[in-house]
This record gives sequence, structure tokens and C-alpha cells, in this order.
Amino acid sequence: MVCIQVFLGLALTSPSPSLHPDPPASSSPNTSSGPSAGPADSTVPASGATPTPSPFAVPELEHNASPATAGPAQDPLKQRPSRPVLMGETEPTTTVHKRRDRPDRPIRYRFDLGVDGGSTVVFDPAYLAFDDNRSLGGAGVVFRGDVPLGSGRVFLGGALSYHGFSSDGAIYHDGSRSVFTGLKLHDVLGHARMSVRTVDGVDLYVDAGIGPTIAKMTFDGTGGASQQKVSYALQALAGTALYLPKKWLPRRGSSRVTGGLDFGIGYMLRGKVDVAPTLTTEDDPIDTTGSSFGNVFFRGLSWRLGVFVRFM
Repeated sequence: MVCIQVFLGLALTSPSPSLHPDPPASSSPNTSSGPSAGPADSTVPASGATPTPSPFAVPELEHNASPATAGPAQDPLKQRPSRPVLMGETEPTTTVHKRRDRPDRPIRYRFDLGVDGGSTVVFDPAYLAFDDNRSLGGAGVVFRGDVPLGSGRVFLGGALSYHGFSSDGAIYHDGSRSVFTGLKLHDVLGHARMSVRTVDGVDLYVDAGIGPTIAKMTFDGTGGASQQKVSYALQALAGTALYLPKKWLPRRGSSRVTGGLDFGIGYMLRGKVDVAPTLTTEDDPIDTTGSSFGNVFFRGLSWRLGVFVRFM
């Protein structure tokens, strides 16, 4: 009984343990004692001790992340804030128009419609009775067609052309007494033509034509005289045709129409013309006949330059 009372008295008189232990009174002698120094962190391990990982430790952020681990780069245009859409306004939409690929259409034929102009440098000095110089100029139209042979680089075909030429001159001119002359030539020729397509847009060709030529000559002096003569004409030309290639046209390989320039140079051979005009008289009781002025050849160096539209 006495032992129980002594044990209870010791239990009541002993101080109760505190729930929050007081921090140590002073820090280690090796620790700086500045005014901003706080209490030592109880989680820092002593020297030589193995650190214990804290369950509440926060991982440090990596400020210098490599591009490989930083994630995909964002498009700055997508990050730009869009303009707010006002009332009654619709958002702008972008329409992408794709060019339609058209298949390359093979060329089975070509048909040209063209106009051209040119000149013939007449070598015969007798021509100077009809002009002040040796150049006989004119213009005309041409209808031409051809088809490809073999691989399609060589084309063979034909053409039909009409050209008109004219000139004015004087045989004699002295004050009040003059004899003026006029000349008109009409050539209607059929042609055979072969061309080689070097590249798309450039053709080299040779052309040979034959047909009739009609020469109309007039003489106007104190009286009047005229003459019409039909002869033959032969023409040989070599030249080049430049036209728009298919890749420059709206429909590209399937285009059916193009156009360009045609230039050729060669020789024109016309038959001999015997100049013997017939005098024009009005109820003259005495028959009159004209004189022959000799022969003239309207031939020489010839060139042509024209434009054409091609259907293929």
C-alpha cells in the first residue's frame, strides 16, 4: 500500500512532455551568426551522414532544356491572336485553287491560217520601167496544213496561197510629155512543205510552190494602152516558224490553238513577159497597133514575214 502511494506521487509530481520540442539555443560554432540567418534546417544531414530523401521534395526545373527534349516548336502565326469577328461579319476563309493536270494531247494534224507580206528584189533592169527601185512589194494570205511522220518531229503537208504585188513608174517623163506605167501581179500558188520541230515552239521548214501568175500592165501617156499576160511562177523558200509552246498555253499539253511568226527567204522565178501593150482608141477609122517594148522578167530574191494562227 505504501509502495502504490509513492509511485502515484512520483507520477503526479513529474513534468509532462511537451508536444513541440524547443529548437536548440545556439547554432554550431562553424555557422555564421548574421542577422538574417535563421534556424538550421533539421532536414540537412550531418557531415559524413547519408542524406535521407524528403517525401515532399520538389524536382528542380531544367532551364536549359535541349531542343530535342523541349518539345515541337510552335508556329508563330498560329500563336498570333486572331482579330475578333464583329457582328454581322463572317470569318475570312482561304480558298486554295489547285491547277488541274491535263493529259498531253498528241498532235495528229496542224492547220495554219496566216497573213504575210514581203518583197521580191527583181534582177532584170527592164523592171525599172515600172518602178523607181528593184523592190516589188506585196502581201497575201496562206492556208496551210500538215501531218506528223514517225516520231512526230517531222511534218509533211501542203498549202495554198495568194499574193498581190503592185508598182508604179514612168518610161518617159519630161514636163508636159510623160508616159507613166503601172504593174499589178497576182500569184496563186500551191505549195509542198516539210518542217522539222527542233523544240516545242520552233520549226525549221522548206517550202516549194508552183502556180500561175497574172501580170497587168498599164501605160498612160497622150493616149492609153494596157496589157494582160498569164505566165508561170515557181517559188522556193527556207525559213523558221516561231510559235507559243504548249507549256505556255492555258491548257498546256491539251491545248488545241496556238500562234506565232513565220519568216522565210528564197527565190521567186516568173516566166518571161513580152511587153506589147494594146492602144485604146475611140471610134478611130484608122487601125493602130502598138509596139513591143521587149521582154521583162519579174524574178529575183524573195522574202516573206507573217503571222499565223495554228489549230492542232
